[in-house]
Amino acid sequence: IGDSLGMAVTLMNIGIVHMTQGHFERTLDFFLQGLDIVEERGIDELKGPIFNNLASIYHEMGVSDTAILYFERSLRKCRADKDEYGIARVLANMAEVHISNGEMEAATLALEEALAINKRKGYKENTLGNFDLLGKIELEAGHLEEARAYGDSSLQLGQSSGNVHDMKDASNLLYQVYLAQNEHEKGWEMYRLFIQMRDSIKSEEIQEATIKQQAKFDFEKAQLIEEQAEADALRIEKERLRRKNNLQSALVLFGIIVVFIIGLGVSRSNISTEVSESLVFLSFLILFEFLLILTDPYFEEWTDGAPASKLLINAGLALVIIPLHHFFEKFMKRKLLKKS
Repeated sequence: IGDSLGMAVTLMNIGIVHMTQGHFERTLDFFLQGLDIVEERGIDELKGPIFNNLASIYHEMGVSDTAILYFERSLRKCRADKDEYGIARVLANMAEVHISNGEMEAATLALEEALAINKRKGYKENTLGNFDLLGKIELEAGHLEEARAYGDSSLQLGQSSGNVHDMKDASNLLYQVYLAQNEHEKGWEMYRLFIQMRDSIKSEEIQEATIKQQAKFDFEKAQLIEEQAEADALRIEKERLRRKNNLQSALVLFGIIVVFIIGLGVSRSNISTEVSESLVFLSFLILFEFLLILTDPYFEEWTDGAPASKLLINAGLALVIIPLHHFFEKFMKRKLLKKS
């Protein structure tokens, strides 16, 4: 169950990330996967939150009926668990769906119950949202004094908490109320506050975006420097290996020349034919291996490493070496015969 709980929470968190990015279909997919785990494993403590999340995403997608069904399931679970914070939150979310459907009476009932819980429990952050929605409902109904009272309460709480988002919503509500009451001076005062809060939010968003962009730039710069350092190290290592291989090739070539010189010297000394043939065979064997090593990188590139192609090329190289071996072997034998 522990692993299942962690998996369900992870799926919901991934879904929430997609939701903030506007990827509602992917959000729904992750939420439903989480719900499958929750119901299959009987993880009761997650049922309320995941029902609420599913209802919210269906609301964002415009599927109001399904959203209400999941909100009701979440509300029943919260009531059964006596989770008053959860009850108030779900009721406020349900009210938003009712408002979007034009069901103002149902929205008002849900918000009034949520507001009563939030006031009793002291959930000020939730109370602000309740005031704002109730004020908008009263404004639309033409109940200006009630809308003004909700707006004043919302603004006072927003100013006491210093939350610019809540102050923006409250000042916008009061601006509309004052204009409807023909109190233009107070209305423009609220409008200026609304613009100030709106610009402050934009400034914060720009600052956050700038910080994120700078962090991204710093990360990409560090990554580029690291990649460049790795490329330089690889280049240096390749250069070292190239020099090492060149030196070894030069030494091998020098060794072949020495062996041939010894072979020529042997032809002028008293030595058996078997030893002479062995020296000639060894010389050409080393020469053949040297040519294989020297040409292998080029043949590898030309043939794309195909074994059959490389075998044919190596066989062709051997066919070139064999006549030279026979010629040199006969030359050595003639020298030894003349000597004898």
